[in-house]
Amino acid sequence: MRPLLVCLLALPLAACDALYPVSHGSFTARLVNESAAPIHILTEGEAFGSDNRLDAAQERLPVFPDGEPGDTKTFRAGTNGEVRASVTCTLTSVSPQFADVIWDGVGLRCEDW
Repeated sequence: MRPLLVCLLALPLAACDALYPVSHGSFTARLVNESAAPIHILTEGEAFGSDNRLDAAQERLPVFPDGEPGDTKTFRAGTNGEVRASVTCTLTSVSPQFADVIWDGVGLRCEDW
């Protein structure tokens, strides 16, 4: 608690960021299947499974606990254990609570990041 008080009293206050980094908070990626066929849309580190299989017009909402402008997330789409497409999305400083990753039957795209 004492270092926080010192930091708050110190000038310039920007130095506080070095001691106590400011998180921009969690965000939710909306993974959407806009195609007519089922597809798996996976986040980093996920394996193909029933929890990431999306039927036509279905979506899922994984939450990422901490996101800051410039952070990247890579997503993969595939069927039968084979990756058909991947995309890397970059958070911007004006990212909304929902950041969309959309499968259109041909590829993945990032929207509202």
